[in-house]
Amino acid sequence: MVQHFKCQNCGGNMVFDPKTSMLFCGNCGNGEKIKKAQGEEEYRKIEPAQGKPQVYTGQEAEVQYQCQSCGAMIIAEPNTAATECAFCGAPVVLSERLDGQFRPSLVIPFKIDKRQAKEIFKNWSKKLFLAPNDFKRSVRVKSLTGMYIPFWLYNVAAQGEAFAVGTIEHRHTSGDDEIIETDYFDVYRKMDLLYRGIPADASEKMEDSLMDRLEPYDYADLQQFDTPYLVGYVADKYDYTSEEMFPRVEKRANDYMDEYFKQSANRYDTVNILHRDYHCVPVQTDYAMMPLWMIYSDYEHSEYSFAVNGQTGKVAGMPPVSSAKATTLFVSVATDVFVLHRNIVLLLGGTF
Repeated sequence: MVQHFKCQNCGGNMVFDPKTSMLFCGNCGNGEKIKKAQGEEEYRKIEPAQGKPQVYTGQEAEVQYQCQSCGAMIIAEPNTAATECAFCGAPVVLSERLDGQFRPSLVIPFKIDKRQAKEIFKNWSKKLFLAPNDFKRSVRVKSLTGMYIPFWLYNVAAQGEAFAVGTIEHRHTSGDDEIIETDYFDVYRKMDLLYRGIPADASEKMEDSLMDRLEPYDYADLQQFDTPYLVGYVADKYDYTSEEMFPRVEKRANDYMDEYFKQSANRYDTVNILHRDYHCVPVQTDYAMMPLWMIYSDYEHSEYSFAVNGQTGKVAGMPPVSSAKATTLFVSVATDVFVLHRNIVLLLGGTF
């Protein structure tokens, strides 16, 4: 089913506006609140064309829909849930792909619009130390797309115990010498913890490392999911189930338990965990949509991809690197290490 959201004043296409958190008509300037209490039936919807969508066979089958604004055919990848018509630009939501198990329960709406995302990215690029100067002077944005990324949010019950060795150092002087004495202690903790909202993106297209660098999202802006939030943006349903993603979340929970262990033993100068036995169980899992702006920039015949958190404005990506700057940095670091090594040798009475 192809779903359009039409302006009640002029019939134009409406999109979600991050500035007002309302549906906005670019044709007449009309704004409409998202009436979550009444549900989606409050909006004027365009009924789908007669008949079922045509499905093409194949492992990566695409589905063909008819745009109800211009009549053109919309080709959508299997997991696409929101997109726009390539011919008239009308934003559409493929609502049948948001039904049942594929319907998110939560969403963080966009807080940053397209103009702001472009400006944030350009300012970020200008501060890149190793990037070529001409790249920073004239950042070229080839394309900029607002996307909702499917996430699983886990509440995890974490229990277990860990054994470690803690050390406390005592320093004193004897004549001209500084003496360091180290005491060693056995450290044990038994933990019973609950972690809320551990995120894991469930999109096959997005690199996990990129999504991790965009964190954290502020959960204070979480809303109950409603289809109009997607209007005007691209959205995919999840590629991986919550069960398939849990091993990644379990690893993060284990790391959090290690951090908790070390913080609880902060009276020691060092803490080295020798053995741990942790058990993590998901007690609640929510399917959520998180906003980001995907930016593609070209430089010297190569394309670079970046992402801007659509809520916080945090930027992540791998920019081009100036070989001259990288060489200068390497030489500078190597020189500093050489000088430090020489000074240590001379300080200890050696020859260099």
